Amino acid sequence: MSFFDKLEEIREKPVEKKRRILFFSMAISMAIIIILWASFVTFQDEPEKSGSSGPSPWEVIKNSFENVRR
Repeated sequence: MSFFDKLEEIREKPVEKKRRILFFSMAISMAIIIILWASFVTFQDEPEKSGSSGPSPWEVIKNSFENVRR
């Protein structure tokens, strides 16, 4: 059975059955996305302090707005 045959079969089903298929396919898709996201997230006990001596992002934004007003 091809993909398009399966789609046609789903189109012929009642609305309630289509909603159930939609719900389960969305739940499975979200579970896969959450599992992938969780596998790439690294948890650290203490956040690392960067050795950068540059300004913070908020200071850069503040300075850019101050320069526009002048």
